[in-house]
Amino acid sequence: MGLYFLLCALCVLIQIIFLIVEKKGMMKLSLVFKGLASLMFIILGFICLQKSQNRAFGMFIITGLILDGIGDVVINFRFAFEKHKHLSFLSGTAFFFLGHVFYLVGLVYYAQRLTLCIVCGVIAAYIVLYIMYQILHDLKLIYKIFGLVYITMLFIMTSIAVGNMIAALIGYSEATIAPCFYGIGSILFAASDILLIMNNFGQKKCYTSRVISLVLYYVAQLLFAMSLAFV
Repeated sequence: MGLYFLLCALCVLIQIIFLIVEKKGMMKLSLVFKGLASLMFIILGFICLQKSQNRAFGMFIITGLILDGIGDVVINFRFAFEKHKHLSFLSGTAFFFLGHVFYLVGLVYYAQRLTLCIVCGVIAAYIVLYIMYQILHDLKLIYKIFGLVYITMLFIMTSIAVGNMIAALIGYSEATIAPCFYGIGSILFAASDILLIMNNFGQKKCYTSRVISLVLYYVAQLLFAMSLAFV
């Protein structure tokens, strides 16, 4: 367990350095630390995978972690290369979307009440989208389309993860730790993304919101990675 916590600590430390470098305006250098921070939760995932009894499931999660790590860096290109900020944001979002697809496929394997979870996820997604589009009424059409697809996938994945967690807690599933890690992680991930979108496209930019969004995101990814040791 010591190695797990060491990698978590390194991820946090590198992310702090990233924030300091970014705050000083060294955007290209910040990409290096952004990538290193993501590399920590990917390495953690591979180490935890060695303890997993379901390697096929674990590979879906590992693939999701890798795609999210790439998306994490690509989406930050918008600060280092402002001429391509729209392409950067949309490309990064596409990588995150693919990451969620792999998470979703993995989580479905353990899903309880799958149809109900999907319906709840779609309803939650459209409620969130409706509220967001009312606030961010000046969004370009391309962002609305990407938002519709991405948020729907995100909330379906989150709903299934939370459904698995509830099933584990009330005794329908033998494993408890991994579903709880996924359930909590998915909620944090969704909250992080909503904060990111609101802060990126809202009229007022809040640095504190950006920091909170990053903290939630990395905690979520570390939980996803560590859960592989308990599957």
